[in-house]
Amino acid sequence: MTANSSLIILIFELVLYVTTVTSSSLFKLVLRPVADEVSNAVADLDLPEETKGAFSKQYINVGCYSTDLIELLNSYMTIKESPIRFNDDEKRILTSSDAEDSLNDKILAQLKYFRKMQEVQCTDYVLLLYKLYGTERNIKHIAKHVYNMIAMAYEGKTMVHEWLWKLHFNLWEPTIYDCEVRSLKLMEGIVRDLEQFRTPLTDLVSMCVDHEYTSNILNLRNPKFPLTSKFAYDRIGHCFSFNYEKHTHYRNNKPALPLTVKHLFLVNLWPNSKHQLLVHEPIAYVTIKWNMLAKIFGFDFQNVRRQFTVTRDWPENPFKHIGFQQTFVDIVMIKLYCFIWMELTAYQNVDDSLTDKYLYRHNSFRKKIADIVKFSYIEDKTLNQVLTLYSEIRKSNKEQIEEVLKIITDEVNNILTSLIKYPNEIALADISYVDVDHDIMYYLFMQIIEKQCDEFFKTLKGKLKGLTFDVLLFFISGSKNTELTVFPEN
Repeated sequence: MTANSSLIILIFELVLYVTTVTSSSLFKLVLRPVADEVSNAVADLDLPEETKGAFSKQYINVGCYSTDLIELLNSYMTIKESPIRFNDDEKRILTSSDAEDSLNDKILAQLKYFRKMQEVQCTDYVLLLYKLYGTERNIKHIAKHVYNMIAMAYEGKTMVHEWLWKLHFNLWEPTIYDCEVRSLKLMEGIVRDLEQFRTPLTDLVSMCVDHEYTSNILNLRNPKFPLTSKFAYDRIGHCFSFNYEKHTHYRNNKPALPLTVKHLFLVNLWPNSKHQLLVHEPIAYVTIKWNMLAKIFGFDFQNVRRQFTVTRDWPENPFKHIGFQQTFVDIVMIKLYCFIWMELTAYQNVDDSLTDKYLYRHNSFRKKIADIVKFSYIEDKTLNQVLTLYSEIRKSNKEQIEEVLKIITDEVNNILTSLIKYPNEIALADISYVDVDHDIMYYLFMQIIEKQCDEFFKTLKGKLKGLTFDVLLFFISGSKNTELTVFPEN
């Protein structure tokens, strides 16, 4: 598994994520236990300090791995002398959220998972080097191999280096007007373009050998990277074919991940002015400088469009204007928070004697939010906290509502401050003047909010064309992941 430099800085607070479904069954949420508990448990393990340090700085997601993925990793052919295999207990721990498992068992299973992912990725680096610079070059197979590497990293909750994203875009050549895969580049152009990937690949393979994740079967001193023997050549070729078939079978019944340029660069938002509905159309009763947000998003968009139509350097520098995608995510998050904020504020103002009468309206809106989360869910700490509390509000619990409103207000202002660059200028609206104690006013208010919410998220889902926020954020994270790192062996 490749470590992510930004992740190392970000996730010093560890760590174990456990998948939990709340009592409302509306949201699939991820709860994190106390970081100190995990840190102390790791400190007590009989492991080298280098391993402990690397482990405690990783993003650990216990209980969220699919059974199919774990079985794929277990059956993957690698070139490590003694391949890692998961036993039945480890498979269960990694694919379930059984609270009865000890913290120590979870940590050891997760540590083994890290090593297995690193073993698999190191093998994939060697296979890629073999395919790129060997005598038999099949660009279609190489492109599929790179896609599989990225898809496995996404499904395995790990990160992808910037150079691998660049390679992904260089192997496929979409046009700005039709960003479906059209044709593969000619072999001569591919070989010339791919020279830039020789250094990062060689460095990674060297690190994999040093940490004993792969056998040293390549002569890295030779610029043509020959295999050290005919036996090694045959072994690598067999390994590539075996794993290629494994991936084909594994992905046979799975939809393709939205990793095209059209998805990752939000091309469907470019030509149509309806994207204004997504980014800056005001929400009733919410006071935010929407025009300022529109200008920021428009500026980011112009930079991206210029990169595609003028400089045309996006394959070599796909993260040059990644602020465009991040701004889009931030604005959508603002709107999601605002809709929850508006509904809860109205519900809070309902007279206690009328609470039961309006409970079904509150539950109906919560289901709308649940539907939104199904396609836009991301593992974000604050969002999880808001959704957890929101899903538990069954009646007018004033204290809990106030807690959610405060969290939302603070988070929206934090996002706005980062976007607009000056603090304490933005606040959500005070809607206390809305007399929701009267039936007609409450229903008129909720009709406005529900209509805007429906229109916004129908448009959003339609424009994303299958892209989900977790995939988009997975891509964005590549801009922060520039160091070549290999998880240490024990």
